[in-house]
Amino acid sequence: MTQTKVILSDFLCGQLQEVLNDVEFGRLDVQMAYSDATARELVSDESGKFGADLIRFPAGGIVQMHKHLGSHILVVIGGKGLLFCESGPMELSPGTVYLVPENVSHEIQATDVPLTLISVGNNRYPPESPERLSLDSMS
Repeated sequence: MTQTKVILSDFLCGQLQEVLNDVEFGRLDVQMAYSDATARELVSDESGKFGADLIRFPAGGIVQMHKHLGSHILVVIGGKGLLFCESGPMELSPGTVYLVPENVSHEIQATDVPLTLISVGNNRYPPESPERLSLDSMS
């Protein structure tokens, strides 16, 4: 799997985390389909097919090996985790950005602390929609 990794400045990541900490997510979070994570849509275009979601995994949370119809960029803003793909595991930590191409199998796991990330993608569905992803065992 071809991935791009960019490290954001600690300042930018810290500022973003502060802003997100100031917002109450509890009542607006939805349970993601096929996942331990909860999510909140941050922004989308009129069609809803291009947008960004805030995704939070509890400590030890997971979304099993799956694929999406569109490509997406994962921006880690808090916690720690692992992204598993055909090229092996990659660490997820604040300020790390990954590009996950369309139809590439991947799995995300939080470590012993919660993992918070922003997912920006195309051909997307709402976080709670079963159509958002297909588990590899379902393919």
